[in-house]
Amino acid sequence: MNEFPHGAHHEPHILRFPHSAPTAPPEPRNTAPEPEPVNRTVLVFSPRPGARQLLADDVRKRGMQVCETDSPDAMLFHLSRQEFCCCIIDDADSVSRIQEVNAAIRAHSRAAQVLCIVSEDSRWGRETVPSFDCDVIERPYSASRFGAALLNALRRGELVRENEKLRRQLLNRNLMDLVGSTPAMQSLRESIRIAADDDRTVLVRGEPGSGTTLVAEGLHRCSRRAGRPFLRIDCSLHSVETLEHQLFGDAAPDGFPGYLKMGEGGSILLDNVDTVALPFQKRLAQLLEQRAAAVLNGTQDGPNI
Repeated sequence: MNEFPHGAHHEPHILRFPHSAPTAPPEPRNTAPEPEPVNRTVLVFSPRPGARQLLADDVRKRGMQVCETDSPDAMLFHLSRQEFCCCIIDDADSVSRIQEVNAAIRAHSRAAQVLCIVSEDSRWGRETVPSFDCDVIERPYSASRFGAALLNALRRGELVRENEKLRRQLLNRNLMDLVGSTPAMQSLRESIRIAADDDRTVLVRGEPGSGTTLVAEGLHRCSRRAGRPFLRIDCSLHSVETLEHQLFGDAAPDGFPGYLKMGEGGSILLDNVDTVALPFQKRLAQLLEQRAAAVLNGTQDGPNI
C-alpha cells in the first residue's frame, strides 16, 4: 500500500440555458436496480448411475438445471468452477470423503445448500448432522418429501444470499472514509472485507500518511467487533515502560486496567509498532502467539490486535 488516492474524480455538471420555452419534464424513469438473477443450478452426486439419473430427472422436472457427477474428485472439480444453489449427495453415509466435500461446498459458497440422502437404517444422519451443515432425507422417500426438502433448501439459499447482499451494502457504508474508485482502492476495500471476517491479528503496512489508521478503523467497523471499543496506541510516542503500562495496566485491583482489558471484545491498533525496542517486540510477539492459539481453540475473548 505505497500510494493512497486522495479521492475519486467526478466530471462537473453542465447546465445549459434554454433557448426556447421549457417543455414538459420527461416521465421519470425507473431507476431501481435490476434484480440479481436467481441461481437454479443443482449439483447431483451419486456413485450409482441409475439413482443419479432419477435424481437429475426429478430436479429437471422442477424447472432447474442439473450438473451430474459420480465421484468426490469430480464433485470438487465442479465446485471449484461453478456456483450451485444446492448440492444433492446420494448415499452420503457411504462417501468416504464426505467431510472434505462438505468443506469444499462451504468454501465455494455460503448460500449453497446440501441435501444428503441416506439409507433408512443408517446412523450417519443422527450422529453426524450436528457437526454437518445439511438436510438429511432417509430412503425410501416420497416425491413430495423430496420436493419439499429441495424447495426449503432453495428458500434458505435465497435468504442467505439476500443477507450477504445486505451485509456487503453495510460494509460499503463502513468504508466510506476510503474514497477512490481506482482498481487499487477497490482491491484494498475487498481485502479489508475479507480480513474483517476473521479474528486473527492483521498487519497493516504503509508509508506515513498513506492511510493505515483509516484501514485499521475500517477493519474494526466491518468486523463483528464493531460495537465494541476501538483503541489506538502510537508506539512511537511512548517509552517501553509507558507502553507496557498502557497495554497491561496496574497490578492493583483499583488501578489502571490497561488497554488489553479495556478493549476486551473490540480492537487495538498498535500504530508504528516497528519503533518499539526489540526486547518489548519479543514480548508482543509472545502475546500475539498466545492470542493466535486462543483463536484456534475458540477461547479468544480479548481484543483483536
